[in-house]
Amino acid sequence: MYYDLASSLPFLPYFRRADRLPITPLRLERRLTLLKPSHAQQLDHVRPIVTLGFDKLKGRTDEDLVKNLSKCSDVPLVKELREYLIFRVRQRWLIAALRYRQNGIRIPDVLASADVGINTRRVHQHWESPGLGLESVHRWLPDAANYLSNDDLLGLEQLLMELNWVWLTRCADQDMFRFAAVFAYVFKWDMLRAWLQNDPVAAKHKFTELVNKVTDDQHN
Repeated sequence: MYYDLASSLPFLPYFRRADRLPITPLRLERRLTLLKPSHAQQLDHVRPIVTLGFDKLKGRTDEDLVKNLSKCSDVPLVKELREYLIFRVRQRWLIAALRYRQNGIRIPDVLASADVGINTRRVHQHWESPGLGLESVHRWLPDAANYLSNDDLLGLEQLLMELNWVWLTRCADQDMFRFAAVFAYVFKWDMLRAWLQNDPVAAKHKFTELVNKVTDDQHN
């Protein structure tokens, strides 16, 4: 149980209603030194793979996805963390499939062979369907396909963040002092940071805040 660690983490507002991070990267990392070594290792392994934000996805390839998934399969993970890893990897796989379809390209073998629990045969059979024939399980797929077709990457990112935010919140609500609540906080913090970096309204607010701070310092 992580009573001290969980109690030291400030409230994390819903990303669409936030205008700043409630805790700095440095202070968050200092809090995370309270994790057990095994939990810290698990977090370090999974965090780069599940991070959202299109700036984080630049340069990532299908080979990276498969390689990182294979690497994590060799690391013992707590049940909730492995479930979230699978949840995110499936999302990345499906988004990749939608992008290939949009570009008129079939799913490459390296991606098709990845064991992420997706019925690739059904995907191929319903290749022209907006939701790849998987709408009953992944209801967000038609919306994601629409965002991609309109080149609305910010809308797609918002959709994915909402899905992941809900998943992590439910996970954390089961017990706020367990490791699951801690990694849920960290991943949601990562999402919030990515959103603030891409949200023009929040960016303007942050710029104004910095200008006011500089002005106040000059007057003092």
